[in-house]
Amino acid sequence: MKMSKEKTRKQPSVFAAFSPLVVMFLVVGIGSGFLGLDSRMLFMACLLYTIIVGYACGFSWAEMEAAAVKKLSKFVIPSVMLMVLGAFLASTMLSGATPVLVVWLSKLVTPRLILPLSFLLCSFMCTLIGCNWTTCGTLGLVLFSIGIVQGVNPFLLAGAVVSGATFGTYVSPISDVMIQHAAFAEVPVTSFIKEMNRPSYISLGICAILYAVVGFLTTSAPTAEQTELLSTFSANVSAIYHVNPIVILPIVVCIVLAYKRVPIIPTMLISTAIGIAIGCFLQGFNLVTSFKACYKGFSSASMLTQIAPDVEISSLLATLTDRGGVLDFIGAVVTLLLLITNVAITELFGAFGHLRRWFFKSNNGSLWGLHLKMAAFCSIASVLVFNTNAVMAVAAEVFEEPCEKMGVSKIKIACTSKTWGTMVMNALPFMTTPLTFAAVFGFDSSMRYYPYAFIFFVISIVMTVMNSLKLNEIDHPELAVAKTV
Repeated sequence: MKMSKEKTRKQPSVFAAFSPLVVMFLVVGIGSGFLGLDSRMLFMACLLYTIIVGYACGFSWAEMEAAAVKKLSKFVIPSVMLMVLGAFLASTMLSGATPVLVVWLSKLVTPRLILPLSFLLCSFMCTLIGCNWTTCGTLGLVLFSIGIVQGVNPFLLAGAVVSGATFGTYVSPISDVMIQHAAFAEVPVTSFIKEMNRPSYISLGICAILYAVVGFLTTSAPTAEQTELLSTFSANVSAIYHVNPIVILPIVVCIVLAYKRVPIIPTMLISTAIGIAIGCFLQGFNLVTSFKACYKGFSSASMLTQIAPDVEISSLLATLTDRGGVLDFIGAVVTLLLLITNVAITELFGAFGHLRRWFFKSNNGSLWGLHLKMAAFCSIASVLVFNTNAVMAVAAEVFEEPCEKMGVSKIKIACTSKTWGTMVMNALPFMTTPLTFAAVFGFDSSMRYYPYAFIFFVISIVMTVMNSLKLNEIDHPELAVAKTV
């Protein structure tokens, strides 16, 4: 029976290998972006098409189901992380941490400086704690809110915050992302960071200049109207919340625990519990309201009136506080699960085999050609598997021989995969991190800020140019020692 089953299976063609992905991008892109259709229903329609292609190629549903289950198991924890982050964001509104910090810090930062400062401060914090999600949901949200209060373009603000929160994932020795990438590249974390440092810090300087120039050109000194608006906002916060240093404890605890390498889910849950406690005992929310806020999201209209019934809630404060909650992130989780199921089945169709043949019909070429091929391969592969670790593993296998022939260190494959893969993955608005960041800022799509997240483009180009010109030649004696051992 097994032999007959294998005989009936067709070798997936190029069309079969790539058409599910092409259909998915066209259907979801046009349907959601232009027709306003629900993306989750569109993903379900695409999944049906993928299953039909799988049957046509001779795969059984059991095989497709097994592939989906295997891949989905890796995304259970990220899905939980999304929901926990939603509860944490709501708890910072209950405690007053975010509104109070915005009032305090907005007096120290001018509109022209908010973009470069948002980028540099978030870069520093993510390098320190190694977590881009925590950086974006704490300091990043505060800086974003300060800019909103000052009338700065919200998409530029979000781009600067995301760029800074992403920078740390390129250089932080305690970043989970860096540790995982180093493991997949089969090199020590210190070697990976050494290889990434020079291009990363050059990119940091370029991006800081870009944000400073953009900030200078797009903003101006505070007008009398903006100054009055900020004063009104500050008075509104003071009239509703107890403005006390203890209210920022949830954010402080979250940052400290992240620095101490406590996993992100326990970190967020502990910080959320502290935020709820402060909201109940200091701000005057009851437990029912607090739980409702963490689950359904904070609502200024129904919740702030409970603790300050005689105070009129300004539209600016409502814009700042109406966010968070588990339900706000559930849609992102459903989208992620449907997407991963689709991709897992598509992987059975052998798209990588076609890519290998296309990219290496000939191994001859220049150093520039090799690095450009690596950049192109990692970009396309990221679209196929939506996982930079998987891309790195495949790229290492595909490019090992060509790199060895041209005297190029294997670790450069990993660095190219990291930079170009990160850029492409963040261009896909239905992936976990873009979904998370968009929800933090209250955007309907990450594509609102993505064009202004300069770090993605700058570091990818800088890395490829420096490697092609041999401007990033780093000695790794520890790799030689590891090989002999």
